Amino acid sequence: MIIMTNPRKLAANVLTKIERDGAYSNITLAAELKDSDMSPENKKLTSALVYGVLDRKITLDYILSRFMKTPIKKTAPYTLQVLRCALYQIM
Repeated sequence: MIIMTNPRKLAANVLTKIERDGAYSNITLAAELKDSDMSPENKKLTSALVYGVLDRKITLDYILSRFMKTPIKKTAPYTLQVLRCALYQIM
């Protein structure tokens, strides 16, 4: 188990597991947050990023595809999750 203190990295890891393995978001996120030594505020940020990206995935992918040379489907999974999280926070 990985203990992370960076909420953005943890959110990208959780999103990657969800998409790659077809894992349930609530179970995966809860397990990762339980094993984390983050502050309550950072845990809330991680949760907001994970659920926000999942909620707005289609919109985020549409916007990203307008600016990326590499198609979404050919982008490395973790890289794509980092981009989605970043764009979600910007928006």
